[in-house]
Amino acid sequence: MTETSQKPTGLGIAAVLLIALGVLSLMGVGMLWPMFILVPGLMMLGIAFAGGRAGAAAMSIPGMLVTGTGALMFVQNLTGHWESWAYAWTLYGVFLGMGFMLMAQRLGDPSLHRVGRGFVNISLLVFAGLAFMFEIIFGIGRYGGMNALLLIGLGLFLLTRGPVCNRIKARIGES
Repeated sequence: MTETSQKPTGLGIAAVLLIALGVLSLMGVGMLWPMFILVPGLMMLGIAFAGGRAGAAAMSIPGMLVTGTGALMFVQNLTGHWESWAYAWTLYGVFLGMGFMLMAQRLGDPSLHRVGRGFVNISLLVFAGLAFMFEIIFGIGRYGGMNALLLIGLGLFLLTRGPVCNRIKARIGES
């Protein structure tokens, strides 16, 4: 028996869309509004990949920015952690970099890929630093008090087990 690769039929695509709509409906209407941002972004990315080589490749950048915004809004809407905007804005550098990388893939331009990779790396570093600062140090999340205790505990651990403690022990031994 030979296998033949078949393109998705209209019926198959309709079935997948119906299943996706059903799953989204189970989540409740109030949770669906980020889809009005996410879906147009995905459509822009689709144009970037389905369209002609050079002209449509430029849609990668706005497509990634809009898709990233929709995904970010979707996650924040699900979790209710809107305070994360204090540092989540740094992800726009990630979205931009990913857009550059997708565009570079379509155009076959390694220098554009390097620029995109730089945006992604730097933005993720800034995101991690600000997330740590706002969530752990300032405690904007739900567990602010626990985070403060974690920092105190880590500081005490470093004092009793780290190089500072070794210097203190050495000085005590010298006297």
